[in-house]
Amino acid sequence: MLSPFFINDKQLLLSRFPLAQVNRSLQAWDSADEYLMEYVAQNITDLNGLNIHIYNDDFGALGVWFATNNAPLWISDSFVAHKALALNLERNHLPIDSINAQNSLYKANQKADLVLIKVPKTLALLEQQLIDLQSSVTPETRIIAAGKANAIQKSTLALFEKHLGLTTTSLAKKKSRLIFCQYDGVKQSVSPYPTKWKTDNTLFTMSNLANVFSRQQLDIGARILLAHLPDANNKRIVDLGCGNGVLGLHVLHRSPDAHVIFVDESFMAIASAKMNIEQNMPDKLAQCEFIVSNCLDE
Repeated sequence: MLSPFFINDKQLLLSRFPLAQVNRSLQAWDSADEYLMEYVAQNITDLNGLNIHIYNDDFGALGVWFATNNAPLWISDSFVAHKALALNLERNHLPIDSINAQNSLYKANQKADLVLIKVPKTLALLEQQLIDLQSSVTPETRIIAAGKANAIQKSTLALFEKHLGLTTTSLAKKKSRLIFCQYDGVKQSVSPYPTKWKTDNTLFTMSNLANVFSRQQLDIGARILLAHLPDANNKRIVDLGCGNGVLGLHVLHRSPDAHVIFVDESFMAIASAKMNIEQNMPDKLAQCEFIVSNCLDE
């Protein structure tokens, strides 16, 4: 649905991606986006010349709102979010280069004056991003995060405290809340990701980046599918929503002549799947393709 979005006399036209969604009433922003934009508009008078970093913008609302000639850095692990950002920049007649869009594997080296974070559902992804931020923030950087109030738990705030520094929160508004954090200039964390675990048959060691589903063990759905894998010799197999690639890995083990296409909308998932083929069956790498996509769109 193409919806008008108003804050502080500024209007955007925003669509939620994919456009062919079943529920056309869903809008491309939420109350956490609104709260974050309102706070910045009321408390940071001049954004011109500031280096802005934006994380986990679901459908491009923040990217379009803060798009400037200075091209804010915009980081997301979601292919769908990247497509939504490009679509909404076009809808609002903004050039694609008014945002520096990168995936979650990108390590920022430019210093940030303002960091805006939508709190992700996966705390491990948030932790990895806070660790990554240590190389691009200073004690003068303003770090503001936003999320649904019921999703901001003590464990969420503890991650900000652990990896950056002093952390406080706002009052709730429309069931959303802001987090304010100041880097202490000292903390330097070692990332615990990728995490590793062995499959039940101990054939393979699985490596999982922070935003990959079932990071520490085989999930129940994959466990059921592994018991029913068909003979795939001389066939092209799509591992759709591949995650860490554990199903495709077992297909290649049982059917040595198979060609496996790993597909996921998470950049970290595809990177993990490729890593697991390289580490467990490097001789099969030529029989694999790794595609970041919304289902089979790409």
